[in-house]
Formats: sequence, C-alpha cells, structure tokens
Amino acid sequence: MVNNIDFDILLEYLSYLKTGTLLQFNKYVDNLDYNDEIEIFEYSIIRRIFSRLSHIEFDYTNRTYSICPPTLLMNKNIGILSGYRTKDLLRNIKDKCKIEIIDNYNAPKLIKVEINDIEKFQNEFPNIRISKDFSQRVLDIIPNITQIEKDLPPTEYPLMISQPNINFYNTKSCKFEQIKFNSPLNGLYRALFLGNNEYYFFKDNNWYEISKDYGIFMAHKYAQTKNLIQYDNNCFKILLYIQFPELIDRALTMLSGINPHVKNNYTIYENIDYKTAQKVTRLLEVGGK
Repeated sequence: MVNNIDFDILLEYLSYLKTGTLLQFNKYVDNLDYNDEIEIFEYSIIRRIFSRLSHIEFDYTNRTYSICPPTLLMNKNIGILSGYRTKDLLRNIKDKCKIEIIDNYNAPKLIKVEINDIEKFQNEFPNIRISKDFSQRVLDIIPNITQIEKDLPPTEYPLMISQPNINFYNTKSCKFEQIKFNSPLNGLYRALFLGNNEYYFFKDNNWYEISKDYGIFMAHKYAQTKNLIQYDNNCFKILLYIQFPELIDRALTMLSGINPHVKNNYTIYENIDYKTAQKVTRLLEVGGK
C-alpha cells in the first residue's frame, strides 16, 4: 500500500531528475516500496497526491512527468512550499527564514515558511516563485459544469455498448458496471481501448467525449444525487471513490497544504472555509449539506 512509501525521499529523488516518463515514475515508486508489490491503481493514487500538492505535473498525452518549480503559496506572511524540494534547498531556506515541518497524510511533509519581507526573500531566492491567493485564483477561472456540458466535443463514432470493453457508471453504487441494457441510456460510459480508459457521455441521442471526473459529476447532477459532498466544521467531504476534478482538487488541497484523508466513507479536505466550499458546490452543481 502507499503508506509503505517514503514520499519525502521520492520527492527529493524526482527533484534531482526533474522529468521523465510515467513508466520511469512507476519504477521509482516500486524501488521505494520494500514491503508489497504495487497495484496498478495505486500508481494513479500516488500521482494524484503529487499533483494535488502542486509538486509534479503529469502529461498523460505524452506519458511524461515534470517536477514543478519551487513555489511558495502565500497566505499573509506564511507560504506553503510546493514543487522542487531537496535537502540543500530546505537547508538554505532554513538559514534565512523560520520554517515549520508538519507530517502529512501519505504525502511529503508539509513545509511552511514564514516570510516577513517578500522582496528581500525574492532577492535571496530568485529561483523560488511566489504565488498569492493561488486557490481562489484557480477557482475563479474554472467554468461551471453547465458550461463544460455545453462545450463537450461530440464524437463521430458511437460506442457499441454490447462490446465487453464498455461499462456504464451507476450513480447508486458509484461504480462502473457491466451493461445490462440493449439501447444506450443517458449517462457516463467507460471504454477500454489499447490499454487506456476513455470516457463518453450519452445524452439527447448523441455521444460526447468527457473527462472521467467531470463525467461522474454530470451523471450525479442528472441523477440529483444527495450528499455527494458535505461541509462540517471547516472540513469539506466527498464520497469515497469519487474525486474532484484535478484543478478543484488542487485548489482545495493547497488552501492548507494537507493531503486529504479518508474517514467514514468520505475523503476529507481540512481547513476549508465555508465560502470556498459553497463556490465549489456551485461550480459542480451538486447537492450537499
């Protein structure tokens, strides 16, 4: 399991390498897991962790990864360090600033840096980027799901739903399942082609290409699913096995720098203010409480 991996060592090693292929990334993960054989689905979990924490960008078209430049995401005078990270970099920052190192959930440690003079810090560390109001700026540019639905690209070739490589997303079980109907129903479909999953949405007698995460939220929007997401005591929760779209996932995570954790069948994002939770709920147009 992923908790056998030393994520700090993995991030430092990848920082020295800077870029590579996804196959190489998987191999580096394997080399650090001494106890178990990594399951295929766990690679995607690990990639998601590094992506949401703004450490690594993954290019699935070209099957490559790249370490993000070292960046401080500022909230007042406290910055969360993301991206490129080595012991030398941390040592140099620690010589100039007060830093706090916090254990994280199955992820590299959270590094907080106190900066009282940003201009002086930038002169001393010109290679470290400074980003202010990162999460809110990201959420401000994301279209809502109605706009995404409007802009879905149609596909020329309809899916043959009788084929064994095609599955339908069941909004009650929150799983892709074997198809037990003869004519396409409105909703989300997964197709396995040449080892890759592709996702399509069927509505109004037409097929459209869509990403998995937005397709799932669109399916739940039509199904009017309740309690897909919840908000309570500064914690924003989403049903387990469903993921926020990548940029929303990153924006929520980087408000605190804490990797979300799982409890009582929900994935939980900590330190989320109510206004931000409302904004995400409106973007995805799903019911919650």
